[in-house]
Amino acid sequence: EAQAEEAKAKQQQEQAERERLQAEKTRLQEELSKVRAEREEQDAKHEHYKVQLEKQFGQQQEVSSMHAKLLEQRAQQAEERVRNEEKELNMLRQRVADKEEQMTAVLAAQLETFKQEHAATEKANKQKL
Repeated sequence: EAQAEEAKAKQQQEQAERERLQAEKTRLQEELSKVRAEREEQDAKHEHYKVQLEKQFGQQQEVSSMHAKLLEQRAQQAEERVRNEEKELNMLRQRVADKEEQMTAVLAAQLETFKQEHAATEKANKQKL
């Protein structure tokens, strides 16, 4: 009876750990979606700004080198932000993958322990008979 309660408690712990890891995975996926949405919004703003500047510059007969440098600088800054967000996105993906791998390893170890305990209990029960 004590073993059954212990096995039940262990199963409850395993279920709680699975739920906690699933919640963490969901949170990370939501964070990842948010980062992607922000990146898309920034890309759209950058493209709009670029198009507006190109129209403005196209209407002018002469563009000062300072304006051209500013446009290039802003484009480089936007590209740098995109690269940084891609790095962050990849880090988030890696964290999710690491959590999944960790969860799989923990559950596999717990399953193996449970199988061994179950086999030992069955063996003990057979010996009693």
